[in-house]
Amino acid sequence: MRIAEILPARQAWTAADQNLSVLQKKSSDHIRQAADNFRALLHSLPWQGRICGFSDSEAVHRLAAFTSKDWLTDIHETFMLEELQRQIAAVPEFGTKQVVTNIWISKKICDAYEHRNDNMYPPLHRTELAELGTDLARGAKTRLGMMWFVNRNHWCSMDIIADTLKQHILYGDPMGDGAPNHIREAVVWWLSKHVEGSFEWSTLLCPSQRDGFSCGLLAQNGLAHSFLPTKYPLIDAASAQNVAIARLKAGADVIQHHIQMVCYDLCHLSNYLPLCTSYSCRQFLLIRSLGNLQRQLLPLLHGTHLI
Repeated sequence: MRIAEILPARQAWTAADQNLSVLQKKSSDHIRQAADNFRALLHSLPWQGRICGFSDSEAVHRLAAFTSKDWLTDIHETFMLEELQRQIAAVPEFGTKQVVTNIWISKKICDAYEHRNDNMYPPLHRTELAELGTDLARGAKTRLGMMWFVNRNHWCSMDIIADTLKQHILYGDPMGDGAPNHIREAVVWWLSKHVEGSFEWSTLLCPSQRDGFSCGLLAQNGLAHSFLPTKYPLIDAASAQNVAIARLKAGADVIQHHIQMVCYDLCHLSNYLPLCTSYSCRQFLLIRSLGNLQRQLLPLLHGTHLI
């Protein structure tokens, strides 16, 4: 493994260790417990490898950002969105009609609107955005949650409800602002291409941001609360410690799913190993599987941890 690949992981885990040590010295029992729990989860991770169970198989050390005050990127937003979608999908009455979209749908809506005079929409060929609109038109989807990246530095959220009883667009900004005109115009234009009638705009309840880095966490919390208010109460962002605890909890949920997927893949492999009659065959399958898992297990076997 090259030094260039090792250094980012080492730096990330070292920073995570320092961040958790600071949190573990706080006076609040709640934040100390959250930091202890997160540290315990980090001990179950290899120091290098790839994240399993998500659409983005990023380097596992990217999870260390959940311990910091760094601004959360689209990678972390994707992890949290997909975790939220798993929780939504587990609610029987939601079925497949109420979903949160991937992180890029909002940008695709804006791009389609900006090029509406040059490119036909819906296009003749199938696209993810057009298919999503078609699902709304035929009732296969009645609710869409999505994230918006505003001014290239700020996360906001949106909940589009398009069922037979009401047609609403709820927009949540942790800074308390309404939807910018270009977003309103793009969303209304896109919906008009698929759904009849007008939509009423209102505010999506969202915790108020009091720092310069928590917009992604708070916007997602507002969206999650809109879908599953009991499971996801609004964060009391007046307390910086509450925000830190919520951030650790979001990261812990991501890590736990990653661990579950690694264990699932290993258990799935074990079902096939007895079918191999020769030792060399079983050994080959095991080595190949560990390679496909990005060697998630090997650092654990050798005790290679930085935290």
